[in-house]
Amino acid sequence: MFYIDPVTCVDCGACESLCPVDAIYKSRWVPSDEQEFIAINEEATDQLDESGRGSAREIDDHPVIAATPQLP
Repeated sequence: MFYIDPVTCVDCGACESLCPVDAIYKSRWVPSDEQEFIAINEEATDQLDESGRGSAREIDDHPVIAATPQLP
């Protein structure tokens, strides 16, 4: 699972094409039925300390995401 650090994200959209399930949107275009994932993303990225911000490293999945069935 990829998480986007809301502290360093500049909402440029460069990461949108990297998502295999088209689940990345510019913040103003997040569908209403997916708004809850904004808070989930923020909670997950709270695991990053200042030295980890802006880096692409693995962090523990949020409990909601961990309970979601994986795509094949």
